[in-house]
Amino acid sequence: VWNLRYPRPQAIKYGYSIAATWDADTPVTPEGPLALPGDYQLVLQVDGKSYRAPLRLTMDPRAHADPAALAAGLAFSRDIGATLQRVWQGYAEIHAVRGQLDARERTLGRKAGAGAVRQALLAAVEALRRKTDPLVGGSGEATSNLRAINDTLTDIATDVEGADRAPTDGQRQAYAEYQASADKALRQWRTIRAMDLPRLNQQLLAAGLKAVGVPATEHRRGALVESHHLP
Repeated sequence: VWNLRYPRPQAIKYGYSIAATWDADTPVTPEGPLALPGDYQLVLQVDGKSYRAPLRLTMDPRAHADPAALAAGLAFSRDIGATLQRVWQGYAEIHAVRGQLDARERTLGRKAGAGAVRQALLAAVEALRRKTDPLVGGSGEATSNLRAINDTLTDIATDVEGADRAPTDGQRQAYAEYQASADKALRQWRTIRAMDLPRLNQQLLAAGLKAVGVPATEHRRGALVESHHLP
């Protein structure tokens, strides 16, 4: 049995199944949506050459799933994956910026005296950090906490991956609600990034300090992969 899957969705944090055990190579979840039954090609690339072989993927003969339901499940999984990608990217940007705010605060803290410029910069750094706090913490149905949104979306993705049926109305409703929360949180971050961050950077540069930047995606990838530890 070879479970062919699409790539695992990018997420802030992954989990384990309740059946996870030590030393069993238990994969983290979600694993990535299963490919639909059909005809595929295997491609092996070695030394600049490609070798191809046909592959037919079939359903477990004991299962009797509706092909349309399987296709709906795959499409839904990929929609969730796209939202998880946006949530991860926004969280990674905020995480990187907050780390730089901490560094600027330490630099300012080492400066002797309590000059007005120094105090104003410390206040500006703290004000920007407070604006990002709701995006990395907090709770509630209308939460803007990207980690909480990530956790719910990965739970839904894991449930959909493990079912040979179409997504339920409950799953679709939960996804719609958390997708809306993600959109709201990411709009808040875009506003902070476009308006508040440049203002702080003007103050930092005027004081001879390095500006706070948002690193490129390739520098963020892999830096925030987390998983639940087995008990």
